[in-house]
Amino acid sequence: MAKAGYCSGCGQNVWLYENGTCPAGHGAESISNIYDADPEAVVAEPEPVVAEPVVPEPEPVIPEPMPLSAMPAPAPETRIPSAAQVSQPTPAAVAVAQDSAAKPKRSKKGLFITLGIVLGLVIIAGVVVGAIMLLGDEGGDPAIEAAADYQSAVYEGRWDDAMDMASESEARDMQRFLDGQDEDNPLVYAKVVGRRWADGQLVLETERDKPNSDETVSFRYYFMREDADSNIVTVLWEIEEVGKDPRSIAGFYLEMFKEGGDWKVLSARMMQPNEMEEYDFFD
Repeated sequence: MAKAGYCSGCGQNVWLYENGTCPAGHGAESISNIYDADPEAVVAEPEPVVAEPVVPEPEPVIPEPMPLSAMPAPAPETRIPSAAQVSQPTPAAVAVAQDSAAKPKRSKKGLFITLGIVLGLVIIAGVVVGAIMLLGDEGGDPAIEAAADYQSAVYEGRWDDAMDMASESEARDMQRFLDGQDEDNPLVYAKVVGRRWADGQLVLETERDKPNSDETVSFRYYFMREDADSNIVTVLWEIEEVGKDPRSIAGFYLEMFKEGGDWKVLSARMMQPNEMEEYDFFD
């Protein structure tokens, strides 16, 4: 049977290793109220997440305007014979000549308008493509998105929302977990401060005030699905404290299922030490 207890360093109930220490690295002297717990019956209490450096997105590509060399050349100048060479034209002939000379100008103006419209459309298309590139490099796995929504609700203490996104059995387990909390040691919730896709993973970042301190502790969670056909979403958990380098502390699995076209959480399970050894994340 797995052990759990209240960690004064974390400010909440945590799973315990066999040596009595908590996953965040606090010693056995920080642990009290130790009890037996079933890992498959309790959703691991969320811990906040922190942002990893954001890779700058490429600037939108704006097509350059059409060079002047591509513009049509002006119509050749019409040569008018002198009065000595030809007889004086009648008023009707003068009107026809003026009308003929005006036609090239109207055609030239229309061509410039057409080119302007085309160029404008090309620029708009470039802006749209650039905006799409700025929105994110990838993403869109519905199962992973649903798992992150569920965990965000748990981390922020939105238990009703979390239960709506879980199976009936999982919701009952959550309710039993809440009913068993010690009123003298209330749960400390986090705030989601960032969410993004990177390298095929959804990164969820949270922050939480450190108990009995003015410092803020940051947590980062990496959601991934190692097999596109699998219903298992793997979550790796990292902590970052003020003045310290980020370090990995735990991992867990969320088994997902579809109901009415929506992904929901069937169950949650903490990783065992031998399972954590399979990931370079914990080196």
